[in-house]
Amino acid sequence: MTLQIVAKQTLFGFVILGLLLVAPSGFAHADDDVDTDSRGPHPELFGEVKKDRPTPTLIRERIKERKESLKEKRVDVKTRTLQKREEVRSEVRDAQGRTEEHRSEVRERSESSHSDVRQRIRDESHDRRDRRDQALGDRVVDRAEAHLNRFIRLLDASIERIEGFIARIETHTDNLDARGIDTTGARLHLDEALFELSSAEANLIELDGIISSVFGSGEDLTREDLREALKDAKEVIKDARDNIKDAHKSVREAVRILTDSRDEDRDEDNNDDDDHDEDSETDSN
Repeated sequence: MTLQIVAKQTLFGFVILGLLLVAPSGFAHADDDVDTDSRGPHPELFGEVKKDRPTPTLIRERIKERKESLKEKRVDVKTRTLQKREEVRSEVRDAQGRTEEHRSEVRERSESSHSDVRQRIRDESHDRRDRRDQALGDRVVDRAEAHLNRFIRLLDASIERIEGFIARIETHTDNLDARGIDTTGARLHLDEALFELSSAEANLIELDGIISSVFGSGEDLTREDLREALKDAKEVIKDARDNIKDAHKSVREAVRILTDSRDEDRDEDNNDDDDHDEDSETDSN
């Protein structure tokens, strides 16, 4: 916009200059026809006008000065613009730096917070695992103890049942003795059965001692301790079951002997009756 104004002013100056250059010749022709005393303009007035108008050199210098001024203004504006741009860039870089620092702080806090959370989660997981293992260990120990106590009850019931059989068989043996039947072999087997039952009872007492020493101590059991205890208990239970089986076998053998003895005695009684009948018939004849 400034350049357009300067151009218009320069064009206007050239137009005025042209008019001033053309005007003296016109006025000179008019001086030939018109008297100096007429009502026309005085030559002194034109001389003053000619004396005050700018010369082409002056006009060019003024135009040059205006160009230099405009150039300086443009340079000044460009300089201020560059300075402002640099200031804005500097502010942007500072803002970016502050943003990056803020991001770094946020990242560090986030990582620290995440690390704390992960550590807390790991600790809670370990605690839950420990509690679960402890609960599992307690359940295993309780089940093992209950299992062994169940064996004691079952084996003890078997011993009592066989002892009841032996008591009834001994009563029957006494009756056979009273009838004069030989029950020596049966009594030997009954004594063997009672011995086996006594051994089984001793094994149950040992098993109860294992349960009391291992599970009643109140101390935390390791897997190795529990494994060793169950191994020992298993051997004792096997021995008790073998004793009970042998006792049962001896009782059955005693019953067989008594049954055979009773049958033989019955056969002898029948034979004696037949002989008595035959003697009676012979006497009658």
